[in-house]
Formats: sequence, C-alpha cells, structure tokens
Amino acid sequence: MTLKYLSKDLVIIRHLHMPMISMTQFRAMQVEDLDAVVSIERQVQFHPWNKQQFLDSLSSASHCSVLEQSGQIIGFCILQTVVDEANLLLMAIDPRYQGKGCGVILLEQSLLALGERCVMVFLEVRASNQAAIGLYEKLGFHQVGTRRGYYPAPNGREDAQVMALTRDNIFG
Repeated sequence: MTLKYLSKDLVIIRHLHMPMISMTQFRAMQVEDLDAVVSIERQVQFHPWNKQQFLDSLSSASHCSVLEQSGQIIGFCILQTVVDEANLLLMAIDPRYQGKGCGVILLEQSLLALGERCVMVFLEVRASNQAAIGLYEKLGFHQVGTRRGYYPAPNGREDAQVMALTRDNIFG
C-alpha cells in the first residue's frame, strides 16, 4: 500500500495487491456526503442513525471521515474525542465493498488522523458481529468488558462487547 498525502485531510491510498480497491481516498466527511452515508448506514445497521444525527456529529468535536472510490462514498467512520481518549461511535462499509480490506483501511486511517494526543480508543460492538470483532482484533483492539442488553435486536436486546486500543497498539 502506498499513501499520497494531498493535504492534511485528504489521503490517496493505492493498493497494489487489492484490485477491487485499487485506489481509494480517505478524507473528512462533508455535509454533501450525508445522503450517501445515510444510505450505507441504512443498508448495514439494524437500528440506523438518521441524517440529523450525522449532522450533529459533523458540528461537534467528532472526527468524521469517509472512504471514497471513483467519487463514490464506500464507507464512513465517526470517532468522538474527549481529552486524550476517543470512542468509535459508528463505522460502516457499503455491503458491496465488505470483505475486501476497506474496513481496515478506513479504521487505520481514522485512528492515525486522531494524532498523538489520543492515547486510548474505545468501542462497543454487537457480540454477534464476528466480522467486525475480527477487524477490530486485527487492528489490536482487545475486549475489556460487556454491556448487557446494549443494542436493540429483532427479538429484544443484544449484548455489546466493549473493546479498547491503546496508543502503543495504534502506532506500534
């Protein structure tokens, strides 16, 4: 993988061994991206955010980013920072691009964009979402707890795994 930094907020990522994602761009999310972001969110989440929630994140101190290929948004990530920690609020990849390494690229770049001030990142993930858990573990996250009944589910509630990543793991 080669990176080309066009600015501090726009990175071109060229993947030599992944022809399906031969060139992607990582950049800050813009208001103009929200229709595509909401569309992806509705395809992948049981209980999706609405457009206003995304607007609220854009206007807050959250780090909102997108992954783009050929001018099309294929994924997004929202990290909320508080002092020297961050919480991964939401991340999704268009179903057509899942399983192709896009999630790894998006999350790696999002974590790097947090900079050196961030020493720990937390997230919650559905206990049944083994693909996401595998992605997070691949990037160095470890389970640190469980939140019982955290997520709405078709038949009631579902537990969340709480996972954490320390700065040494992010850059190590």
